[in-house]
Amino acid sequence: MEVTVNKALLAITAAYSSDEDRAKKEEVLKSLGKQTDPKEAGAKFQEAYTSSEAETKKLAESNDLAEQTKKLSAKKQEQVAKGVVNFLLGALQAKDVVPMGQSVMQSVSSNPMAITKVIPIKDAVPRLTSAMSLAATTIPKFVNVLRGANIKVPEVSGTTKEESLDSLA
Repeated sequence: MEVTVNKALLAITAAYSSDEDRAKKEEVLKSLGKQTDPKEAGAKFQEAYTSSEAETKKLAESNDLAEQTKKLSAKKQEQVAKGVVNFLLGALQAKDVVPMGQSVMQSVSSNPMAITKVIPIKDAVPRLTSAMSLAATTIPKFVNVLRGANIKVPEVSGTTKEESLDSLA
């Protein structure tokens, strides 16, 4: 789920980026989910999420987002739409997972030996909570702009399938 959210934000922001920035985002995209060390993976996720979240908010708040989107190639517009769908799907899943993660973290007080197993959850919960907030406040702006440009953005539900975002346009 965290990989889905991060890939989605990278896809959205990469579509509006320069070729150089897009290449950097492509490298980050390829590295997500490949770390075996939970601490390293958490750091990668945090770095990718924080950067992409700020960039996504900046884009959404720009006065010319609709114009920028219309100027994108059809492939990049499709990438933004896929990114939006995947992000909303990840946030929808986070809505169910975050309360469970918080519960697991609270249970550590009764079994301190489990702390090493809970650290990845402890690190992920704030990012997933932030993703839920971004899904409610910022991502709808992209949905409106895409639909205004006659780009299909399907409704997201529990049965929505994740779109492939293994490379960036």
